[in-house]
Amino acid sequence: MVEYTAVTSEGVVIGALMNDVKLILALKELKPDFFTHPAYKILYLTIRKLFRDGSTEIDILDVYAFLESSKKYFKIIEDEGGVDFLDTLYGMGEGYTLDMLKPHVYNICRCACRNEVNDVIIGLQDYISNAENYSIREIFDEIESRFLSLKGKYSTGHKMDLLGERLDNVLEELERNSHKEFCGFPTGFPLVDKFFTYEKGELVILAAPAKFGKSQFVTDAVYRLCIRNKVPMSVIDSELSDKLFTLRLIARIMEVNFSFIKTGKYKEYDWAVKKFNEAEELIRNSPLIHQYISGWANEEVYSEIKRTTIQNNIQIVFWDYLKVDDFGDNKKENVELAKMTNFLKNKVAGELNIAVVAMAQTSDYSKQEGALRLWGSNQIKQFASTIAYFVKKNKEQIARDLDADVGGDSYLHVKENRNGPSMDDEEFGINFCTNKAKAIFEQADQQCKEVQEILASYEVKER
Repeated sequence: MVEYTAVTSEGVVIGALMNDVKLILALKELKPDFFTHPAYKILYLTIRKLFRDGSTEIDILDVYAFLESSKKYFKIIEDEGGVDFLDTLYGMGEGYTLDMLKPHVYNICRCACRNEVNDVIIGLQDYISNAENYSIREIFDEIESRFLSLKGKYSTGHKMDLLGERLDNVLEELERNSHKEFCGFPTGFPLVDKFFTYEKGELVILAAPAKFGKSQFVTDAVYRLCIRNKVPMSVIDSELSDKLFTLRLIARIMEVNFSFIKTGKYKEYDWAVKKFNEAEELIRNSPLIHQYISGWANEEVYSEIKRTTIQNNIQIVFWDYLKVDDFGDNKKENVELAKMTNFLKNKVAGELNIAVVAMAQTSDYSKQEGALRLWGSNQIKQFASTIAYFVKKNKEQIARDLDADVGGDSYLHVKENRNGPSMDDEEFGINFCTNKAKAIFEQADQQCKEVQEILASYEVKER
């Protein structure tokens, strides 16, 4: 195999693009900063700009004419030889196909990565030499953070596989799932599983009003998925510290009120002490990560999630809960919310290929408006595969459902759902019993006829 310098490979890539600009469609991971030669970087930016503006055929004169509008960039190209320089590059890339180009693209990425690694190492040497006031954990976190950011930048830089080359993996997964009742991880509630599950690569939003019990639902989910079924799981928590989350989880396992554990009252009863010890042992032997964050910066959080996902084979992340800082400006808050949901769907769920379940805040159900309101719903809907609302029933709804032999004090309304059926009328849903005395969520034994009708209709369509 012929070894090329980075500069040679850069020239070949530029020349190939001037011969066939459509090749750039397969070079999405090749960033302008990867080019070491200033003229080649300028030419790559120019060609990419022309293509994005609609040019599907680009020749030397097109590139030269475009550069004339920039005195600074034009001078750099002129100093290299102007049109003659471009003509030489055109000849270097003549006849290149995508397969022939791949080694050169990889070489550019590899050399750029090597240079950045060297820069990081030099920077870390300076950091460590002045780190006498930092703990060992802080030093390692800094080292890890700097290298993880590089890994994320370069790990896919050379991949240009066609979809057909990945087809076997898709078909294998399809075959594995063909013998299951559903795809993804079950929610722990049989009726909910008929509407949606927690699928890898997908973002599920579960919304509820303040004080409803979102954190209680998360601990219930942890019990059902991780404690009982050993699914490796991570909880990113903006509400509960490690201590409070652990106590809530113990309460769920023991099926007792949270205050019974928090106040230490359980120590007065032999049966409770025994159950407490059993719960402690279950947690110790479960593949569970809990991380408390008071605020979020996506790159830092992503690095931490990625690290724990790789080290612990995490399959599901629960995010409690989806909120942004109060800017006093709804527009700015919605922009931040859009960034966060995009981050959870595409960065965390998509790139790491794990399921993400995010809790979110709603206002109370408004009978006047006849709608459930989710803060920033327009932004969230762009990225979520499923949006479902927990609604607390009022006295009239509870009485109505009792008359119809329907149980529960709340219901889950599946509003948006790309992977299954949804519900149009917002005054019903899957009925739940919230039991604070036992710290659990339970699917009600009796369900309303509207839910049964949706499922019956959906099953007919599926067949």
